[in-house]
Amino acid sequence: MIMNVFSASWFIVMALQIVFIVILATISKGKSYDEKEKIYKGLYIFLIIYYVAYKGYLIWGSKTYETSVLNELPLALCQVASLLTYPGVATKSKALQSFSFFIGSVCATLAMLMPVAGFTEIPLLSGEAIGYYGYHGLVIVMCVSLYTMKIYNPEIKHVPFVMLQLALYSLISHIVNFIIRSNTDVAANYFFTYDPERNPILKIFRNLIDINYVYLLPLIIPVGAILAAAAPLLHRKETK
Repeated sequence: MIMNVFSASWFIVMALQIVFIVILATISKGKSYDEKEKIYKGLYIFLIIYYVAYKGYLIWGSKTYETSVLNELPLALCQVASLLTYPGVATKSKALQSFSFFIGSVCATLAMLMPVAGFTEIPLLSGEAIGYYGYHGLVIVMCVSLYTMKIYNPEIKHVPFVMLQLALYSLISHIVNFIIRSNTDVAANYFFTYDPERNPILKIFRNLIDINYVYLLPLIIPVGAILAAAAPLLHRKETK
């Protein structure tokens, strides 16, 4: 089977995510926060192992995907969001939990819908497909499960903090990109601050504002508006 967006194998992967989300919600039902944290910790450890194996394979094992360590640092939005999930759970930080839930789930879903170059038209059982789609699927499971396991309860007041984190992260990413590009021949492009690549939405803004990094800033407004609209709809009334 060939892995491509909206192919049979792609729908299987998406369906498996839903199954795992339901399983986690079911086994955590009625459990205390501490018990949920232990379940989540196990999932997080698995995420770290999967991530290291996936990136290690891309850098040193893949024969079809050319990359380097500097291009595979854990700085992509979905990676940052997923790596912050357990710290957010362990510290009960609503700032971290909200960032992971909103940004992680959305960015990982977009990655599944709009794969970067090199991850389409590839065999389902290839290291590239298992790594890319498996990892992003796991990110979706972890970030969505913050909500379905009733660890995190979205509130509209969390949205400004999410947007602040997003703005700060984009600036840090651009600085990292600039440093790598200035000192090596690696065209680092974390957070797409230099190039929208295959993302059609980012291309629209790039055509309007042809300035590196700056073209991303107007996106904060519609993203913030969407999250502000979604938070009240997802918010659960707490029962005493």
